[in-house]
Amino acid sequence: MLLSVDDQEKISLTDEQAFSVPAGSCSLHLLCRDGGWEAGLFHRTEQRWLGIHTGKTNDLSFNGPEWLHREHGSVSVSWVGRRFTFIPSDLFNDRHTEDYLNTGCGRDTEHKTFVVPMKHLPAQLIFGIYKDTTERIRSLWPRAEFHHQARFTVDPFLGRNKNSAGKKVQACMHENLMEIVVTEGNQLILYNVTEYRNPDEAAYHVMNAYEVLRLNPESVPVTLGGWCGKNSAVYALIFKYVRQVEHFPFPEDQQFSWQLAELPAYRFHPLFSQCAS
Repeated sequence: MLLSVDDQEKISLTDEQAFSVPAGSCSLHLLCRDGGWEAGLFHRTEQRWLGIHTGKTNDLSFNGPEWLHREHGSVSVSWVGRRFTFIPSDLFNDRHTEDYLNTGCGRDTEHKTFVVPMKHLPAQLIFGIYKDTTERIRSLWPRAEFHHQARFTVDPFLGRNKNSAGKKVQACMHENLMEIVVTEGNQLILYNVTEYRNPDEAAYHVMNAYEVLRLNPESVPVTLGGWCGKNSAVYALIFKYVRQVEHFPFPEDQQFSWQLAELPAYRFHPLFSQCAS
């Protein structure tokens, strides 16, 4: 099975091993956003992905294959959203968590606030997820741990490039949101989550980062992940202006059954990054 270049159809692939592994030997990973979600089943001992499934969050049902609701060793939920902020670890005070978030994003009563430490950045990541979403997930997976996708987008990117010279750009496309990251060595220059309605807007946000940060599109590469196949309009527009456009490969430290190996590697990079070493 090969996916179309825009990779927007429903996807559900399961390795037969997913039905025979002992309970608790796999971890479940969810990537959620307004309007949709992706789930992956990861065998922790073999470091192998055994299942991928996509769905809609409109009814918060999280319907899917049997492995989605079996006993898991752990459950990780990553949220892609615009309500987040970074606070330097040496300045962070947990008594002011809500104030940090409200100052940067405005007051809000519909979100539940979480804090997670970054690994390759000396900062605390503070973010909000809709309360009804968190309550529904807790009812299905009581031990679920919540994260913002920045934790899995920024940290691995910094880790991979910490010894590399020059600036690098990464753009991860989701259904209606995109993440843009700019790093230089082990320094984070930009992380932003922005909405887009069409390919022109998506390409504009990438090129705007180049312009504002005075990056040379002839020498500074961009790596793409998510909903952006080589034949997609977004890819074509970015390629018009940036000389070196790449897609994320499959993670070298993770294994994939033959069913999942037919997926375009970049399509589920945001999900696979939850298990990056």
